[in-house]
Amino acid sequence: MNTYRSNNLGASELRSLSRGIYEEQDPNYLRDQQEEQSLLEVNSSIKLLIENLEAKTMENKDEK
Repeated sequence: MNTYRSNNLGASELRSLSRGIYEEQDPNYLRDQQEEQSLLEVNSSIKLLIENLEAKTMENKDEK
């Protein structure tokens, strides 16, 4: 006989396993790229802040 169960042996067991599987909207690598980009932006802003603080420190030493 040509039924779903006879044509697709083992499908019922696999179907029960697939209930917990889902697909995310964005792939993981896109999120990783966004996180990396935000880290680089923070890193560059911290470097700029340190440079500004060092420049102010040098100005204060020159004034004394």
